[in-house]
Amino acid sequence: MDEVFEMATGWLGWEPEVVLNTPLSQINLALKGRMDFILKTSPFGSGKEEEKTVKGPEAVNTFFLNLAKDARRMPKKGSASG
Repeated sequence: MDEVFEMATGWLGWEPEVVLNTPLSQINLALKGRMDFILKTSPFGSGKEEEKTVKGPEAVNTFFLNLAKDARRMPKKGSASG
């Protein structure tokens, strides 16, 4: 439950009172929607169908860790390669 609370307050930006008064199933739907939005709008998201169908907080956590890894590989602004 701590992980879900962390994701709902951190990634979704919800207030703690809202998280504590929202059913777990609705929080998971909101996290899935957020992940889908980022996949569809981020230049770092691959948009692969298998990523969109993964479920659960672990999948969301893995997605954001992979997204951060990809961002670190991007050339820095003003670098010779970019």
